[in-house]
Amino acid sequence: RLTSVLLTCVVLGVVGLGCSAKHEPEGELLEKGFAEASGEVKVQVDAALAAINAEKYEEAVDALAKLEGKEMTDEQKQAKIYKNLEKAKRALSQNPPDAETGIAEARAALAVTEKSLAAMLFLAHGNYIKGYFDKAEYVLSRAEKTPAGQSNAGLYFLYGLVYEATGREEKAESSYAKATSLNRNYKSALVNLGVYHIKNKRYRKAVELYERLTGPLGDKTAASWTNLGSAYRGLTAETGLPAGKKRKLLLKAENTFKRATTFDKKYGNAYYNLGVLYLDADPFPSAAGDMDTLRRLSQAKIYFEEYSRMPGADTKRAKEQMAVAQKLHDREKRIREKRKKREERRKKRENK
Repeated sequence: RLTSVLLTCVVLGVVGLGCSAKHEPEGELLEKGFAEASGEVKVQVDAALAAINAEKYEEAVDALAKLEGKEMTDEQKQAKIYKNLEKAKRALSQNPPDAETGIAEARAALAVTEKSLAAMLFLAHGNYIKGYFDKAEYVLSRAEKTPAGQSNAGLYFLYGLVYEATGREEKAESSYAKATSLNRNYKSALVNLGVYHIKNKRYRKAVELYERLTGPLGDKTAASWTNLGSAYRGLTAETGLPAGKKRKLLLKAENTFKRATTFDKKYGNAYYNLGVLYLDADPFPSAAGDMDTLRRLSQAKIYFEEYSRMPGADTKRAKEQMAVAQKLHDREKRIREKRKKREERRKKRENK
């Protein structure tokens, strides 16, 4: 099992400008608030409603400002945008994220200026969290057309999340790659790009990426360390790999998975991967030589049991793997018992 940073990633960005009627209460509220308006007031209200429906937020602000007989100064606009963006950022950084507030604050900022890249990214992020992937993608496409859009790593990271969520794997990988080309230290994008290296058996690239993440970049997340362990394990399947090198890679994988559990004791994927490691690697190296087969299989079963108790565990898969480990364990015991009986019969014949 691989770990992709999806809903847990920290994104410097916002979510889409998308507008379907059932998720757009602003117009309805304005209509109720000014139901009795007439004359010039009604003209400005109608202009504001039309501008909101057309997503021309600057025109909407101008129309509403005229109701009070004044325009917002540039300083007032900047102060409002900053305040809205700070609220959006806080809301989306919560665990779990407050997507509703993030979207509302991003829209409020965009009502002042349609050109705020940060507001667009927060809007896209919020829509992604809520599962409105088409809206998120629409906003990102608009954000990409802004002057700084094509040089923003967060924008392409969000594209990657949306593409991944909608099953467009190749586009997701290329988006994560684009994000890391714009910011080679972008940890979340590197983690997700590494997952695709592992999925496509590019283990050496994955090892290089995750060793950099967990080394120079100081990533101490269980996800990154677990994926590094998976990359080491993948390398052990290379054809023609010398036995000594394979032993070293197996021990590296074991130590890396165990290190992951020190960063998050409830990170189930690390335990599952340890179970798979012990189950598949025969023989498995240890300080005193090859690990005893019964001990190896018992270790596999223990880690699958640990995994099954973790939050969000796939208990069905865990039980299946435990059953495989138990079956192999029982088979090994039978083989040893038969071997022991043959040896006893041989000794009896010799003693006659």
